[in-house]
Amino acid sequence: MKIFYASRRIPGIATAARHVSWCSWPPLLWAVATVSSPTIWIVLLMLRSDARCDQPLFWWGLGPAVALSHALAIWSWRPDAWRSRRRAGMSYLGTALPATILLVLLLAWCSGFLHDMLPLAERWTGRAEAWASLGCGAAIIVAFALMSHLPSAAVLPSLAFRGAAPRTPAPG
Repeated sequence: MKIFYASRRIPGIATAARHVSWCSWPPLLWAVATVSSPTIWIVLLMLRSDARCDQPLFWWGLGPAVALSHALAIWSWRPDAWRSRRRAGMSYLGTALPATILLVLLLAWCSGFLHDMLPLAERWTGRAEAWASLGCGAAIIVAFALMSHLPSAAVLPSLAFRGAAPRTPAPG
C-alpha cells in the first residue's frame, strides 16, 4: 500500500489508493445511515405494538425500502469529489430522496395504500378524485423521505471525511 502513496508520477495509482480506502467504508456507512433513520424506528415500534395492520406489504416494506435507498445513495456517492461536508451531504440527499420517494410510491401503489388514501384526500381537498389521493400520498411520502434521510445526510459526511484535520479551539 505504501507504493500507492509514494508514486505521484502515475495518476491512476493515487486514485486507486483512494478508491481502496473508500471501499472499506460503505458497509459501515450503510449501517449508520439505516440505524440513524428515525422513520425505520417509528415504523418498527408501531409494528411491534400491534403487528396486525391493514396493509402488511406496505408497512413491512417501508424499512427495506429506506435501507435499499440508503444503499443506492452510498453506492453512487463519492465524498472525495466534494470539497465540503455540506456539499457532500447535499449530494447524498439528492440521490437518496428520489430513490426513497420512488420506492415508497411504488410500494404504496402496489399494496393498495394509495387507494385507501382516497377518503383521507377527500376530507382534505374536498374532491373525490384519484389525483387528490395521489397528491396526498405523494406529500406524505416526501415528508417520510425527508425524515428518513436528513439525519444520515448530516452524519455520513463527517464519517466519510475521516481524513480531515480536527478542529482546534481558539487560543485565549
